[in-house]
Amino acid sequence: MTFDMTRFATIVSHTPLWVWVVLALLLWRGLQQLKPQDISPRKLLMTPAVFIVLGLLGFGSRSLEADLCWAAAALPAVMLGVSSAPRGVVPGAVPGTIRRPGSIVPLIRSMVVFIAQYVTAVMAATSPGAPLPHFVAAAVSGLSFGFFAGYAVTSWLRVRPFLASSAMGAAP
Repeated sequence: MTFDMTRFATIVSHTPLWVWVVLALLLWRGLQQLKPQDISPRKLLMTPAVFIVLGLLGFGSRSLEADLCWAAAALPAVMLGVSSAPRGVVPGAVPGTIRRPGSIVPLIRSMVVFIAQYVTAVMAATSPGAPLPHFVAAAVSGLSFGFFAGYAVTSWLRVRPFLASSAMGAAP
């Protein structure tokens, strides 16, 4: 197997602009998460929201069999997302914010999922008649959706008590 620079350039040049915007956003958010920071709940849920939407794009667009692959991958991934939601979250210095510890894990996780979705989308686009790439792409989309849905819901449930108590403390 050799690397074909012409084919690589063709794939990259035919990738929609929004894909590169999403990649830039994920890199930016991942680099921000390397250090501890006080953030709003909206920022906590920004990256999961991107992957939930990208995961949903893989559902209902191919075939019943592909949708079953999507669902079969999404269901167990929810539990993985639940178990990996941040645990070290405490109230931030400013009411309505949370203090999140710094970690390289969100950056690595975002890049792995983005690359997996990108590669499977390229496989499906370059092999339109072959069913396997479509099933793999559906499964990766389902994994992405399930993981980040579980992660987002659990994260929200963990920070909600801090937000409620800061809102009560801020009332006159």
